[in-house]
Amino acid sequence: MRLYTIIPLVSFLATALLCGQDPVAQKAPLPSGKVPVKGAIKVPLGIKESKPAVPSVEKLIEKSREASVEADQAWLILEHAGNGGVSVIDLGADGSCYLMERGSGSKETSSWIVRGGNAIPKEIRDNLMALASRKSVLFGVGNRRLLSRIDSGNLKVGVAANNGSSVHASRPASFGQYPGDFREGVLGILAEARKLPVTKSARGIVRAEFIDPRQARRLTILDGKRLLAVRDPGREASDLPAAVAAARMPGRMVVVDSEEDWKRILSYLSGGTGQVRGEHCLISVGVHTYRLFVEALAE
Repeated sequence: MRLYTIIPLVSFLATALLCGQDPVAQKAPLPSGKVPVKGAIKVPLGIKESKPAVPSVEKLIEKSREASVEADQAWLILEHAGNGGVSVIDLGADGSCYLMERGSGSKETSSWIVRGGNAIPKEIRDNLMALASRKSVLFGVGNRRLLSRIDSGNLKVGVAANNGSSVHASRPASFGQYPGDFREGVLGILAEARKLPVTKSARGIVRAEFIDPRQARRLTILDGKRLLAVRDPGREASDLPAAVAAARMPGRMVVVDSEEDWKRILSYLSGGTGQVRGEHCLISVGVHTYRLFVEALAE
Protein backbone atom coordinates (compact mmCIF):
# COMPACT_ATOMS: atom_id res chain seq x y z
CA MET A 1 0.00 0.00 0.00
CA ARG A 2 2.86 2.33 0.75
CA LEU A 3 4.22 1.71 -2.77
CA TYR A 4 0.95 2.76 -4.42
CA THR A 5 1.07 6.02 -2.42
CA ILE A 6 4.65 6.93 -3.40
CA ILE A 7 4.15 6.58 -7.21
CA PRO A 8 1.41 9.27 -7.54
CA LEU A 9 3.39 11.55 -5.23
CA VAL A 10 6.52 11.34 -7.39
CA SER A 11 4.52 12.02 -10.56
CA PHE A 12 2.89 15.07 -8.95
CA LEU A 13 6.23 16.52 -7.83
CA ALA A 14 7.77 16.07 -11.33
CA THR A 15 4.83 17.78 -13.00
CA ALA A 16 4.97 20.65 -10.54
CA LEU A 17 8.69 21.18 -11.16
CA LEU A 18 8.20 21.25 -14.95
CA CYS A 19 5.32 23.68 -14.78
CA GLY A 20 7.23 25.97 -12.47
CA GLN A 21 10.15 26.38 -14.86
CA ASP A 22 10.32 29.31 -17.35
CA PRO A 23 10.70 28.35 -21.03
CA VAL A 24 14.29 28.05 -22.16
CA ALA A 25 13.71 30.77 -24.72
CA GLN A 26 12.83 33.24 -21.93
CA LYS A 27 16.35 32.93 -20.50
CA ALA A 28 17.87 34.46 -23.64
CA PRO A 29 19.35 37.90 -22.90
CA LEU A 30 17.57 40.89 -24.40
CA PRO A 31 19.53 43.62 -26.14
CA SER A 32 20.16 46.61 -23.90
CA GLY A 33 17.70 49.44 -24.19
CA LYS A 34 14.82 47.33 -25.53
CA VAL A 35 11.64 46.69 -23.58
CA PRO A 36 10.22 43.17 -24.01
CA VAL A 37 6.79 43.00 -25.64
CA LYS A 38 4.17 41.20 -23.61
CA GLY A 39 3.44 37.77 -25.06
CA ALA A 40 6.39 37.88 -27.46
CA ILE A 41 8.48 34.77 -27.98
CA LYS A 42 12.14 35.44 -27.24
CA VAL A 43 14.52 33.68 -29.65
CA PRO A 44 18.15 33.20 -28.64
CA LEU A 45 20.64 35.12 -30.76
CA GLY A 46 22.38 31.91 -31.76
CA ILE A 47 19.38 30.66 -33.73
CA LYS A 48 18.14 33.99 -35.09
CA GLU A 49 17.58 33.82 -38.87
CA SER A 50 19.98 36.05 -40.81
CA LYS A 51 18.75 38.00 -43.85
CA PRO A 52 21.13 38.39 -46.85
CA ALA A 53 21.96 41.89 -47.95
CA VAL A 54 20.10 42.93 -51.12
CA PRO A 55 22.56 44.36 -53.71
CA SER A 56 21.80 47.73 -55.20
CA VAL A 57 20.75 48.23 -58.82
CA GLU A 58 24.10 49.84 -59.58
CA LYS A 59 25.97 46.79 -58.29
CA LEU A 60 23.78 44.44 -60.31
CA ILE A 61 24.41 46.45 -63.49
CA GLU A 62 28.15 46.51 -62.84
CA LYS A 63 28.18 42.76 -62.18
CA SER A 64 26.31 42.06 -65.42
CA ARG A 65 28.83 44.16 -67.35
CA GLU A 66 31.70 42.10 -66.02
CA ALA A 67 30.01 38.73 -66.62
CA SER A 68 31.06 36.60 -69.60
CA VAL A 69 29.95 33.48 -71.41
CA GLU A 70 32.18 30.54 -72.18
CA ALA A 71 33.82 30.81 -75.61
CA ASP A 72 36.52 29.03 -77.58
CA GLN A 73 35.43 30.30 -81.02
CA ALA A 74 34.55 33.86 -82.05
CA TRP A 75 33.53 35.49 -85.32
CA LEU A 76 33.07 39.12 -86.28
CA ILE A 77 31.19 40.40 -89.34
CA LEU A 78 32.08 44.03 -90.01
CA GLU A 79 30.42 45.99 -92.80
CA HIS A 80 32.53 49.01 -93.63
CA ALA A 81 30.97 52.42 -94.09
CA GLY A 82 30.91 54.02 -97.52
CA ASN A 83 32.32 51.42 -99.92
CA GLY A 84 30.16 48.48 -98.87
CA GLY A 85 33.14 46.29 -98.12
CA VAL A 86 32.90 43.43 -95.63
CA SER A 87 35.52 42.00 -93.29
CA VAL A 88 34.88 38.69 -91.51
CA ILE A 89 37.20 37.44 -88.77
CA ASP A 90 36.93 33.81 -87.66
CA LEU A 91 39.07 33.25 -84.57
CA GLY A 92 39.75 30.08 -82.59
CA ALA A 93 41.13 29.79 -79.08
CA ASP A 94 43.78 27.41 -80.46
CA GLY A 95 45.34 30.32 -82.38
CA SER A 96 43.82 29.71 -85.80
CA CYS A 97 42.45 32.76 -87.59
CA TYR A 98 40.80 33.38 -90.95
CA LEU A 99 40.16 36.79 -92.44
CA MET A 100 37.61 36.96 -95.27
CA GLU A 101 37.34 40.32 -97.01
CA ARG A 102 35.32 41.52 -99.95
CA GLY A 103 34.92 45.00 -101.39
CA SER A 104 32.67 46.54 -104.02
CA GLY A 105 34.57 48.25 -106.80
CA SER A 106 31.66 48.76 -109.19
CA LYS A 107 28.19 47.28 -109.56
CA GLU A 108 29.39 43.73 -109.05
CA THR A 109 30.95 42.69 -105.75
CA SER A 110 34.39 41.19 -106.06
CA SER A 111 35.17 37.71 -104.76
CA TRP A 112 36.35 36.98 -101.26
CA ILE A 113 40.02 37.21 -100.39
CA VAL A 114 40.83 34.70 -97.64
CA ARG A 115 43.86 34.98 -95.39
CA GLY A 116 44.71 32.52 -92.63
CA GLY A 117 47.31 31.30 -90.20
CA ASN A 118 48.37 31.06 -86.58
CA ALA A 119 50.57 34.15 -86.45
CA ILE A 120 48.20 36.43 -84.51
CA PRO A 121 49.99 37.47 -81.26
CA LYS A 122 48.57 35.58 -78.29
CA GLU A 123 47.86 38.67 -76.19
CA ILE A 124 45.83 40.25 -79.01
CA ARG A 125 43.94 37.02 -79.67
CA ASP A 126 43.18 36.36 -75.99
CA ASN A 127 42.14 39.97 -75.45
CA LEU A 128 39.59 39.91 -78.28
CA MET A 129 38.25 36.50 -77.22
CA ALA A 130 37.70 37.82 -73.70
CA LEU A 131 36.05 41.02 -74.95
CA ALA A 132 33.79 39.23 -77.43
CA SER A 133 32.52 36.84 -74.76
CA ARG A 134 31.39 39.62 -72.42
CA LYS A 135 27.63 39.81 -71.92
CA SER A 136 27.76 43.59 -72.25
CA VAL A 137 29.01 43.11 -75.82
CA LEU A 138 26.77 40.21 -76.81
CA PHE A 139 23.53 41.38 -75.19
CA GLY A 140 24.05 45.01 -74.26
CA VAL A 141 24.08 46.68 -77.69
CA GLY A 142 22.15 46.59 -80.92
CA ASN A 143 18.52 46.46 -81.93
CA ARG A 144 16.28 44.37 -84.12
CA ARG A 145 17.27 46.05 -87.39
CA LEU A 146 18.76 43.88 -90.09
CA LEU A 147 22.27 44.55 -91.28
CA SER A 148 22.08 47.08 -94.08
CA ARG A 149 24.73 48.40 -96.40
CA ILE A 150 23.35 51.92 -96.05
CA ASP A 151 24.16 51.99 -92.36
CA SER A 152 27.54 53.21 -91.23
CA GLY A 153 29.96 50.53 -90.08
CA ASN A 154 27.70 47.69 -88.91
CA LEU A 155 29.15 44.93 -86.76
CA LYS A 156 27.80 41.58 -85.59
CA VAL A 157 29.57 39.35 -83.06
CA GLY A 158 29.17 35.65 -82.36
CA VAL A 159 30.87 33.24 -79.97
CA ALA A 160 30.62 29.50 -79.37
CA ALA A 161 32.04 26.94 -76.98
CA ASN A 162 32.55 23.17 -76.94
CA ASN A 163 32.16 22.64 -80.69
CA GLY A 164 28.90 24.54 -80.85
CA SER A 165 27.28 23.19 -77.68
CA SER A 166 26.58 26.79 -76.68
CA VAL A 167 26.27 29.64 -79.19
CA HIS A 168 25.64 33.35 -78.56
CA ALA A 169 25.37 36.20 -81.05
CA SER A 170 24.86 39.93 -80.75
CA ARG A 171 22.12 41.86 -82.47
CA PRO A 172 23.19 43.87 -85.52
CA ALA A 173 24.48 47.25 -84.38
CA SER A 174 26.55 50.12 -85.67
CA PHE A 175 30.23 49.90 -84.83
CA GLY A 176 30.00 53.00 -82.61
CA GLN A 177 27.49 51.36 -80.26
CA TYR A 178 30.03 48.84 -79.00
CA PRO A 179 32.28 49.65 -76.00
CA GLY A 180 35.47 51.54 -76.74
CA ASP A 181 37.85 48.81 -75.59
CA PHE A 182 36.07 46.29 -77.77
CA ARG A 183 36.29 48.57 -80.83
CA GLU A 184 40.02 48.96 -80.24
CA GLY A 185 40.37 45.18 -79.96
CA VAL A 186 38.53 44.65 -83.26
CA LEU A 187 40.67 47.19 -85.13
CA GLY A 188 43.83 45.73 -83.59
CA ILE A 189 43.15 42.16 -84.62
CA LEU A 190 41.94 43.30 -88.05
CA ALA A 191 45.28 45.00 -88.63
CA GLU A 192 47.15 41.84 -87.56
CA ALA A 193 44.94 39.55 -89.64
CA ARG A 194 45.65 41.58 -92.77
CA LYS A 195 49.31 40.58 -92.38
CA LEU A 196 48.45 36.88 -92.72
CA PRO A 197 49.24 35.17 -96.03
CA VAL A 198 46.52 34.43 -98.57
CA THR A 199 45.14 30.91 -98.09
CA LYS A 200 45.56 29.32 -101.49
CA SER A 201 44.01 26.03 -100.37
CA ALA A 202 40.65 27.64 -99.56
CA ARG A 203 37.98 26.41 -101.98
CA GLY A 204 34.85 28.06 -100.64
CA ILE A 205 32.90 29.55 -97.74
CA VAL A 206 29.81 28.03 -96.14
CA ARG A 207 27.31 29.26 -93.61
CA ALA A 208 24.11 27.75 -92.24
CA GLU A 209 20.67 29.05 -91.35
CA PHE A 210 18.41 27.15 -88.95
CA ILE A 211 15.00 26.14 -90.31
CA ASP A 212 12.16 25.50 -87.89
CA PRO A 213 10.46 22.08 -88.23
CA ARG A 214 7.22 23.46 -89.75
CA GLN A 215 9.10 25.32 -92.50
CA ALA A 216 11.31 22.30 -93.15
CA ARG A 217 8.22 20.11 -93.52
CA ARG A 218 6.74 22.56 -96.03
CA LEU A 219 9.96 22.82 -98.03
CA THR A 220 10.51 19.07 -98.24
CA ILE A 221 6.98 17.70 -98.51
CA LEU A 222 5.03 20.44 -100.27
CA ASP A 223 7.77 22.10 -102.32
CA GLY A 224 9.67 18.89 -103.03
CA LYS A 225 13.07 20.21 -101.91
CA ARG A 226 15.71 17.54 -101.38
CA LEU A 227 16.86 17.10 -97.77
CA LEU A 228 20.27 15.51 -97.24
CA ALA A 229 21.30 13.83 -94.00
CA VAL A 230 24.80 14.86 -92.94
CA ARG A 231 26.60 12.55 -90.54
CA ASP A 232 27.41 14.22 -87.24
CA PRO A 233 30.76 13.07 -85.78
CA GLY A 234 29.54 13.80 -82.23
CA ARG A 235 30.14 16.50 -79.65
CA GLU A 236 33.50 15.08 -78.63
CA ALA A 237 35.02 15.38 -82.10
CA SER A 238 38.04 17.70 -82.12
CA ASP A 239 37.87 18.37 -85.88
CA LEU A 240 34.49 19.13 -87.46
CA PRO A 241 33.65 19.01 -91.19
CA ALA A 242 32.86 22.45 -92.58
CA ALA A 243 29.14 21.74 -93.07
CA VAL A 244 28.72 20.44 -89.50
CA ALA A 245 30.68 23.37 -88.04
CA ALA A 246 28.46 25.83 -89.93
CA ALA A 247 25.29 24.04 -88.79
CA ARG A 248 26.33 23.95 -85.14
CA MET A 249 27.20 27.64 -85.20
CA PRO A 250 24.57 29.41 -87.38
CA GLY A 251 25.76 32.80 -88.58
CA ARG A 252 29.41 31.80 -88.63
CA MET A 253 31.16 31.82 -92.02
CA VAL A 254 33.39 28.75 -92.27
CA VAL A 255 36.27 28.51 -94.72
CA VAL A 256 36.45 25.20 -96.60
CA ASP A 257 40.15 24.50 -97.13
CA SER A 258 39.94 20.71 -97.37
CA GLU A 259 39.52 19.19 -100.83
CA GLU A 260 37.57 16.28 -99.34
CA ASP A 261 35.16 18.65 -97.55
CA TRP A 262 34.70 20.71 -100.71
CA LYS A 263 33.82 17.66 -102.84
CA ARG A 264 31.34 16.56 -100.19
CA ILE A 265 29.67 19.98 -100.16
CA LEU A 266 29.45 20.03 -103.97
CA SER A 267 27.77 16.64 -103.71
CA TYR A 268 25.22 18.18 -101.32
CA LEU A 269 24.53 20.96 -103.82
CA SER A 270 24.09 18.55 -106.71
CA GLY A 271 21.93 16.12 -104.77
CA GLY A 272 24.34 13.35 -105.72
CA THR A 273 23.94 13.95 -109.47
CA GLY A 274 27.23 15.75 -110.00
CA GLN A 275 25.51 18.84 -111.42
CA VAL A 276 25.35 21.77 -109.01
CA ARG A 277 21.80 23.12 -108.94
CA GLY A 278 22.15 26.26 -106.85
CA GLU A 279 24.00 28.12 -104.15
CA HIS A 280 22.28 26.44 -101.21
CA CYS A 281 20.83 23.12 -100.13
CA LEU A 282 18.90 21.65 -97.19
CA ILE A 283 20.78 19.45 -94.76
CA SER A 284 19.82 17.69 -91.54
CA VAL A 285 22.41 17.34 -88.80
CA GLY A 286 21.09 15.28 -85.93
CA VAL A 287 17.45 16.24 -85.38
CA HIS A 288 17.71 19.77 -86.82
CA THR A 289 17.38 21.07 -90.37
CA TYR A 290 19.47 23.85 -91.90
CA ARG A 291 19.80 25.73 -95.15
CA LEU A 292 23.47 25.55 -96.14
CA PHE A 293 24.72 28.49 -98.23
CA VAL A 294 27.83 27.85 -100.32
CA GLU A 295 30.05 30.34 -102.11
CA ALA A 296 32.94 29.16 -104.23
CA LEU A 297 36.16 31.16 -104.24
CA ALA A 298 37.87 32.35 -107.40
CA GLU A 299 40.83 30.27 -108.54
